[in-house]
Amino acid sequence: MYSHIMGSDVDLWDIVEEGVQFQKMDADGVISSANRKVLTNEENELYKMHHRAKSMWDSLCSTYGKKIQDGVLEEILEEEVANRTLATKEVSDKISDD
Repeated sequence: MYSHIMGSDVDLWDIVEEGVQFQKMDADGVISSANRKVLTNEENELYKMHHRAKSMWDSLCSTYGKKIQDGVLEEILEEEVANRTLATKEVSDKISDD
């Protein structure tokens, strides 16, 4: 993810790592239209970059089967889940056969 985001825009990775905070920004990182109108040009550009970084991050997480939970990135591999399910079933079948 780092390389993908850095390859697009080096400043975006800083936003991913450090985040941004504006007055009256909600937990999802959204500022109302009325409050956006009072942002300076520099703040407006940073706000746009924040959403570009968030969009790329969310897309990459989805693409690579990852999710963000409680601020921690967890990798979920469908194959690993399937293997664990199969192994559990095999052990269960063996126990019931004995």
